Amino acid sequence: YDRNPDERQVMLVKIIREHIKKRLLNGSDVEDSTDEILLRRLWAIIDQIRDVFMRPELTEGIFTRK
Repeated sequence: YDRNPDERQVMLVKIIREHIKKRLLNGSDVEDSTDEILLRRLWAIIDQIRDVFMRPELTEGIFTRK
């Protein structure tokens, strides 16, 4: 994955949003969450989440599985 915008980027964004929803916001979408503590935690680690999802071995696994 070369990080250029295309359909793979759209897929990654959807997967990351779903991961955040399930694992960090107790099932709520970012826009709908009212838990300030969870939102602050998310804000503090959002760069780390992106970096993890941009690891070549993870993105390769995602794209070969889909």
